[in-house]
Amino acid sequence: MPDWLPPILTLLFTAHLVAFLRLAIRRGGAYYWLVVSLFMALTGSFALRWLVPDLALGVTPAHLLLRYVAWSIALITIPMLVWRMIARQRYRS
Repeated sequence: MPDWLPPILTLLFTAHLVAFLRLAIRRGGAYYWLVVSLFMALTGSFALRWLVPDLALGVTPAHLLLRYVAWSIALITIPMLVWRMIARQRYRS
């Protein structure tokens, strides 16, 4: 990964984190809080990769562990998003 990419992705994921945090506070619901936790993990992952790239737990880089957390959360939130979209289409019909 080029050296200029982690700071840009950190800022991008931070912006998403703030936006979804506002939605989670206003609307509540497990979906929004899961998305907030997803963007927290992504922000943390790229911030660590940018600021402390050598930090590791054993032989595994810390930023990679946060990426695994983010992937796990995405495995939950993506099906929830699809379900919400289907439910919204059924409601409109």
